[in-house]
Amino acid sequence: MSPEETTCINRLADIYASLLSKRQRDVIRLYFSEDYSLAEIAEIYGISRQAVHDALRRGVAALNDYEGKLHIARDHQQMDDLQAATAELIAKLPKDLQKSPEAAQLMNQLARQVRWLDSV
Repeated sequence: MSPEETTCINRLADIYASLLSKRQRDVIRLYFSEDYSLAEIAEIYGISRQAVHDALRRGVAALNDYEGKLHIARDHQQMDDLQAATAELIAKLPKDLQKSPEAAQLMNQLARQVRWLDSV
């Protein structure tokens, strides 16, 4: 599995883990976050590697299903992208615009919105 896929699964797990069974939640955390092998996880739980694999497969499928229906991770990514783009635009504004009270007020409003997006 690629690092990008692992990052995606970890992000989905951060959002939706409470909707998984305890076993699925624990197995996904051990495998994707703590880099345990199937054999190590199987030994911890006293189950077969196949059972660990099945729990991972079902857990990842459930995470993808939740995201497909709720789009929370997608929406967070869009907010992050919007925040970054807005901050970049603010940084590119000419400094002499700040002499205009209206422009300065608009820039302050944008900066507050960027901070708010960053806190969400």
